[in-house]
Amino acid sequence: MHSTFRQLLFAATALVALFSADVQAQAATVSTTDLSVTGLALTGMQNAASTNYFTNDGYSALLIKGGGSAVTATIVTQATQMTQSGYGTVTLSDQTVSIPSATYVITGPFPVGRWNNTTSSTVRVNMSGTAGVSLTAVRLPQ
Repeated sequence: MHSTFRQLLFAATALVALFSADVQAQAATVSTTDLSVTGLALTGMQNAASTNYFTNDGYSALLIKGGGSAVTATIVTQATQMTQSGYGTVTLSDQTVSIPSATYVITGPFPVGRWNNTTSSTVRVNMSGTAGVSLTAVRLPQ
């Protein structure tokens, strides 16, 4: 009985390790480049992963280049509701952005109270597909 339990425990541990490695392999941290009046060369775009994160201080935008087919980016909200005097409480949800094939879409900026993960100051973006899709974060001047 103990031998069977150990085998099951070992198998479960191996599956968790494989799942964790697969999730990590599908997540990417996107670099952020400062935009200035002298311009910004888009040479730093990265291949998209199914889950992407970028550092955000409230002045960031996300530039996504579509691949061979249309995809959807889902920007994951961290705050589920907001209360504003005179308006009451409003429910907040994730936002989806459609990216047609072979086109550029820019979205943002992202207010930190709604979009940032509180421990890492990053915004999470999930992609419905990644083939040929690339992206970069751009920090807007203040």
